[in-house]
Amino acid sequence: MQASCSDNVHKVTHIKWRDWPDRVSPNSPLPIVHLLTRMRPLSEKGPIVVHCSAGIGRTGTYCALDYATDKITAASPLSIPKVVKEIRNQRLHSVQSMLQYLYLHVCLLEYLIITKATNRTPQTRKFQRDYEKYLKKFNQRTAK
Repeated sequence: MQASCSDNVHKVTHIKWRDWPDRVSPNSPLPIVHLLTRMRPLSEKGPIVVHCSAGIGRTGTYCALDYATDKITAASPLSIPKVVKEIRNQRLHSVQSMLQYLYLHVCLLEYLIITKATNRTPQTRKFQRDYEKYLKKFNQRTAK
């Protein structure tokens, strides 16, 4: 989409993720990791606006993942608790649930594997399976 104001033309790319439920997290890290890698080139052309219903859960998780991967790219020390704290300093209550916090770790691990910064190992597979089991139990409990 393009928006014009006077002689200025602004290109706007709008992406809507419809199937990430509020306060929980998706089964797979692939959609958010692919979204992140798709958005990287766009961020060089101008600001990116990210928002969900309240602007803290899904938005906070995406922004924390983006910030964490930036730190990795810059070879900066990475601490997920510190990343979340810094995001929360900018937007209170970001990454609003333990499930989203866990999903952040799953996504970061998948990002590292996809970018070949690390390899898929029996431990990484187990972590992913454990996450999926936890998410399944969580969804079963909340469906009742």
